[in-house]
Amino acid sequence: MQAQQEWEIWLEQYLNGTADERTVQQLKDWTSASKENNQLFLTFVRSYKMAVPAWIKEVSAEQTWPELAERIRQHEAAKTKKNGALIALRWAAAAAVAASFLFFIFRWIEGNRDEYLVYTTTDAPQQITLPDSSHVQLNVRSQIKINKGFGKKNRSVLQEGQAFYDVTKNQQLPFEIHTAHAVTTVVGTSFDLSAYEENPEERLSVVTGIVNYQPANTTVNSTLVRAGNSLVYAYNTPQLTTRAVIANQQLYWTGKLVFENQPLQSIIPALQNYYHVTIAVKNAALLSKSFTGSFENESLQNVLNTICFTLNIKYQQKGNIYQLY
Repeated sequence: MQAQQEWEIWLEQYLNGTADERTVQQLKDWTSASKENNQLFLTFVRSYKMAVPAWIKEVSAEQTWPELAERIRQHEAAKTKKNGALIALRWAAAAAVAASFLFFIFRWIEGNRDEYLVYTTTDAPQQITLPDSSHVQLNVRSQIKINKGFGKKNRSVLQEGQAFYDVTKNQQLPFEIHTAHAVTTVVGTSFDLSAYEENPEERLSVVTGIVNYQPANTTVNSTLVRAGNSLVYAYNTPQLTTRAVIANQQLYWTGKLVFENQPLQSIIPALQNYYHVTIAVKNAALLSKSFTGSFENESLQNVLNTICFTLNIKYQQKGNIYQLY
């Protein structure tokens, strides 16, 4: 294994909380030395869900980053696990009631269009901010409807097509998404839900938090889907299948890649499909190394630098082929 470069040592100390003032200054100087260094540093910060340090604003072009006081993903996951059981019971009860009225709601909405705000896309995705400050990225050929009292007495959404949600937390008003075949209920989380009418299945991928998925078919039980997991509901069968990994291909349209304690063996195919490259591994033992992190609209080089730094491995590029070692 090759020796670490100086910036890697500074970054490692910064990420694990052992960096002193001199090390932070050295990292700051390295970051401000070039646009490439600055972008690489921001990639690490984004991947680990860390707060953006104040000094990075002096050299970063990304001035609009929110000042989040988040810890890295592992700390956030531990907190979610601790409170998950109680919240899950509440969500399951709310989703069960919502599912029983699913088709009535569909018919009632069609007869009361004036009471609803409608967002529709055709050939391009659209970014939407709802009245409760939740964010929705609506894919092509998709539609959501909300009532004009959304965020006050309820947070119910009627969805057709595909959308990525980043839901603002509100324990008193669960966030409900009604599709043609299910009700999805959350309190505050982020996830992608695909429910195109022409597809024989609905697909759910959860990035953060916990989501309760309640099929309208009463013979299929509701299912809790946690961060880093995904679900496929074939409603004609009906059959519901969950997987302990994110369905990254479902998120490609958003520009996101999410890995929750996944081995390189499953990460590499996702990177190859997303970036249209070939990634080889010299030592098969590396394939069992696991990585947790997320990326959004990042270059392959920045993604590989982050993963390789975390796993203490290297890579070489020859044309369109990347080799890890």
